Amino acid sequence: MGARLDIINNMLSMAGEFTADADTDSHPDVVTCGRILDKVRKQILGKGWWFNTITMTLGVNASDQIEVPQSAMALDATDPARNVSIRGAVLYDHDNNSLTFTDGVECEVIQDLDEDDIPPIALSYIEWCAVVRFLAVQQVTGEPVADAKTAKADALVDLNAERYRKQDTNFNNTPMGRRMKTFQRRGVGSYNLARKTTDE
Repeated sequence: MGARLDIINNMLSMAGEFTADADTDSHPDVVTCGRILDKVRKQILGKGWWFNTITMTLGVNASDQIEVPQSAMALDATDPARNVSIRGAVLYDHDNNSLTFTDGVECEVIQDLDEDDIPPIALSYIEWCAVVRFLAVQQVTGEPVADAKTAKADALVDLNAERYRKQDTNFNNTPMGRRMKTFQRRGVGSYNLARKTTDE
């Protein structure tokens, strides 16, 4: 995993430490970097981005359960009338208080990704967030911290710019737009939806 090793070595280098030959190195500092990177990656990817959110139909298995992909961090049914969530390794039906289903459920799934599968513009933000956190753990002060925080801020600006560029300009094609259209077909007024959104 080249990208992962590159990030870990940047974390070590910014702290004035040696660099590693492999991300599986058993040295305590390398292990710490790996743990911090994993935590930061999951925190950031868990917010859901254009590159790790997909729509897929989850099918029913022979036990009448719906298995959730191992990479799934969170999900939501595309049909707003269905209330489901992840329960262990399977899908849970809150409406019927059941782990069994009679048919598949179309869901929007937020996926965890390996560093090599994350777009560079997003990976840069993850990297600098991890660097800043590692420097804090190592109690590093001064110029390295200032430089890392500046790089982190710049990376976030770039990531947000790309996110806005990727957004669908047609609101009706977004998840929220599809949900609002469904509610409107069922007689829920747009005034109430707008008010609910504002209140939230």
